[in-house]
Amino acid sequence: PRAKAEALTAWHSPAYIAALQRAETEGHVTAETRARHHLGTLSNPVFPEMFRRPATAAGGSLLAADLLGKGGAVYNPGGGTHHGMADRAAGFCYLNDPVLALKAFLAQGLTRIAYVDIDAHHCDGVAAAFPNEPRVLMISTHEAGRWPFTGTLDDRAGSHAINLPLPRATNDSGFAMALHEVILPAVQAFHPQAIVLQCGADAVTEDPLSRLCLSNNAHWEAAALL
Repeated sequence: PRAKAEALTAWHSPAYIAALQRAETEGHVTAETRARHHLGTLSNPVFPEMFRRPATAAGGSLLAADLLGKGGAVYNPGGGTHHGMADRAAGFCYLNDPVLALKAFLAQGLTRIAYVDIDAHHCDGVAAAFPNEPRVLMISTHEAGRWPFTGTLDDRAGSHAINLPLPRATNDSGFAMALHEVILPAVQAFHPQAIVLQCGADAVTEDPLSRLCLSNNAHWEAAALL
């Protein structure tokens, strides 16, 4: 389902949502909008469904948060846009559906939510949304030294984040070590009431956006064990 503009303002500013809708309707952006909201850029271009498509992905994550109140697991293939900021687009992400889902869980009254992100790039938008938030444990594996150049090993967000920058060419064995030695023990110790897993495919071998060398098996193992 497509998320309504009001639901999106749980994280995004009303001015940004309005600019995104206007860009879709008009098919272009002004220089001012480009500078303020990073719309109409190389990584976040103007296209015919630039509001409707990400709003539908966000709606899927909001629906998932609602359904998970009854237990089980939900997969949103259109989700995972973890670079979106409150007032601007970034890194091919116009909205931030993981943040919206996490905020939906918090609105339900959950007090322990684990967010695990195994995309090749650090989840800077999620980190920006929950600085020093004890109810959200954020764990990210990502390629060291790659855009957006955040998520260093010593960045703990007030002890509520674990960042694991992986060296170039990390394969399934290296990822398994991070999973079993750090990620799973941290999640188990947190006793989460819900887990949000972002499985960005760009950490897989031969993806042009990174130099990590995971196979699909690494993703399957992370999903199965979490």
